[in-house]
Amino acid sequence: EQIIARLTTYPGIGQSMAERIVEQLGDETWTYMNEDLDILLLIPGVGKRALAKIREHHKKQSGAVAKLRNRLIEVGASPGLAKAINAEFGEYSVRMLNDHPFAVARKVPRFGFALAERFRRATGIDPANPERVDAGIVDLMRTSVRADGDCCLPPDEVRARAAHKLGLTEDLADD
Repeated sequence: EQIIARLTTYPGIGQSMAERIVEQLGDETWTYMNEDLDILLLIPGVGKRALAKIREHHKKQSGAVAKLRNRLIEVGASPGLAKAINAEFGEYSVRMLNDHPFAVARKVPRFGFALAERFRRATGIDPANPERVDAGIVDLMRTSVRADGDCCLPPDEVRARAAHKLGLTEDLADD
């Protein structure tokens, strides 16, 4: 699914073509493509002209922002966030997405807690991770202000709501 999403960003590769490529090349699609793009000529519907466009696009996919954009696509996020993330974290952008998505959510507008959660699940970060808990509480406070006008929730209610939102026990949300 992630491979297909990324392939559809290439010119001339739509959903059905991407599915055919993955059907033929499997999980090793990127390995094959990075070694020899001519293998795509074996896929029905890929001709020399299409391959030339694909090759040109593939060359552009090696820079820092391109790698970041690809990582965003892999988790179903908007690749339009790549420039903002790169501006904030530079060469450490992909590492920050994978290891500290909640720090990215704090620093990059439009990234948000929900997207950080996608990266957490994709990379296996512990649900009780302190960065996640802190970010979840901050997000809870922001959404509580917007949703019901509260600007000051009692600590017990914050713990209970945070525990529910994060799927944790109240003692973990209290740390």
